[in-house]
Amino acid sequence: MAGFLSKLNLRIADSKTHPNSSGNSSWVDENDGRITYYLRPRARRIRIKMDVANRKVAVTVPGRANKLKDAKQFVREKYDWILVQLEAFPPAQPFVDGGEIWLRGEIYTLYSPDTRGRPKVDEELKHLIVPAHPDTLEGRAKRFLIREAREALTNCTHVHASALGKTVNKISVRDTSSRWGSCVSRRSGNHISYSWRLICAPPFVLDYVTAHECAHLIHPDHSKNFWNLCNELVDTVKPAEAWLKNHGNKLHAVGALS
Repeated sequence: MAGFLSKLNLRIADSKTHPNSSGNSSWVDENDGRITYYLRPRARRIRIKMDVANRKVAVTVPGRANKLKDAKQFVREKYDWILVQLEAFPPAQPFVDGGEIWLRGEIYTLYSPDTRGRPKVDEELKHLIVPAHPDTLEGRAKRFLIREAREALTNCTHVHASALGKTVNKISVRDTSSRWGSCVSRRSGNHISYSWRLICAPPFVLDYVTAHECAHLIHPDHSKNFWNLCNELVDTVKPAEAWLKNHGNKLHAVGALS
C-alpha cells in the first residue's frame, strides 16, 4: 500500500493515450488492477464508483487528460475508503452449474443437466434449469433472465401506464449500473428503460420500479405530487425503496465472477 500511496503508476487500458472518437479514454492503475480511470470530457467532477458486477472501481476523470493528476490525488486520499468498499462487495453469484442465483427475491440453484433444451424455472424446488455447454452456460443463463425480466417489466409497465391514461411506446431492458429505471418523454413517444437485474428482486420491488417510472410520465421530477402518485399506483413505495437500499448490491452480484 505504501508504494501505491507514494506514487500511482498507470498503464493505458485501450490503444490510445488521448481521447478517442467518442471522447473517452481509460487507464488502469498498475498497483491495483481493480481501479480504472475513465476520461469523461462532459463530467463536472471526479467521481469514484463501485462496479459490483465486475468487482472493480471506476473513477471518472472530468475534462481533459491533464485532470488525471487530480483524479490520482483524489484516489490516494480515498484509498482506505475504497478498500473498505471493495471488501464489502456482496459475494459473487457467477453463472456456473450448481451455483446460487437470486431470482424474484429468492435463492435458486442453477443447474445445467443437459446441453440441449429450453431453460425453465422449477418454482417448487427453486431450481433454475439452463441446458447449455459449459462454455455457453453464462451467456445463455443471462439471456434467459433478460427475457424473463423483459416480460415482467413490460406487463407491469403497461398496467401502470394504462391506469394513468398513458402509453409507453418503447420499453428497453439493459444492464445498467447506476439506475434501476429511467423515463424519457418526447414528441416521438414515451420511452422507459430498466435494468434486467430487477428480475432478481422480489416481485413487489420490480412492480414498484415500473410504477415509479410510469409516474414520471405525469411528473418528471421527484416532487410531493410525484410521490403521492406513486403511492396511488402501489402501496409498497417505502418497503421497495428500503429493499433496494439494503439489498440492491446483491442484484449486481448476479452473474459476477468470483
